[in-house]
Amino acid sequence: MAKQRKTIAKNRIFEQLFEPFTEKRPASFWIKETQSFNRLFEKYPNLDFWEKVTFTFKVPTLSWLESGKSAKKLELKWQDFNFKPEKTVIDHIYDDTTYRSESIEYKRGRGKTLLEILS
Repeated sequence: MAKQRKTIAKNRIFEQLFEPFTEKRPASFWIKETQSFNRLFEKYPNLDFWEKVTFTFKVPTLSWLESGKSAKKLELKWQDFNFKPEKTVIDHIYDDTTYRSESIEYKRGRGKTLLEILS
């Protein structure tokens, strides 16, 4: 089953990335492309990644994804795909005693002014 999904992912990548062919490609080209795909698949082994990733450019060969700006774009897509934000657990920021203080006395009438407090 996993091998079948890998083949489907490979076919999808080939269809999505390659420019339309005007001539028949030799067998050696396809051997090279399969080897390039296997290297990319070893580097990014998640099948869901290959099924969901989309590209806005077409390439004549998969070797472009292994070097240069295309490799950086693919690495960013991999990082975005695998990003999981850290979950922070906040037990209690405020408990019942935060706003209560035993030392504060409440008086009726005129309290101290700011000048009296600061002097």
